[in-house]
Amino acid sequence: MVVDRRLIDRLLREMEGHVALLRQAVAIPPDDLLSDDLRFLGVLYALQCAIEGLVNVSHHVIAEANLRLPGDNPQIAAILAEGGVITDADLIAQLPRMIRFRNLLVHRYWQIDRAVVLEILQHRLGEFEAFAREVERWLVGHPEA
Repeated sequence: MVVDRRLIDRLLREMEGHVALLRQAVAIPPDDLLSDDLRFLGVLYALQCAIEGLVNVSHHVIAEANLRLPGDNPQIAAILAEGGVITDADLIAQLPRMIRFRNLLVHRYWQIDRAVVLEILQHRLGEFEAFAREVERWLVGHPEA
């Protein structure tokens, strides 16, 4: 197996860029963030892009590691765990929830509970950093293309 490290690095940096924007949103007083529709929609879009980045990285790693293909995106975490890409049990458990949340962001964004988004901003952005660390750790042991 040969890994296209530059592609995966680029995708990780894009994901991390969206997470950085979300971290800026954490500094906004919650009442201001939740009551400003334009600002809130920006947060939803950055969150959607961050999750899609995570999914894209996952699909590339799965393909390049020749792991079994997921039947749907929430299965990605289990497959990455089977392949030794992700070893953090908490992350393995949380990623399917985050990936399913992306479907709400895309298909039913007007029904999103703003309190849930606030909880993600305040308590779950670290999952993206943990994912990036796990992928980068895995990449160290795999040759580049």
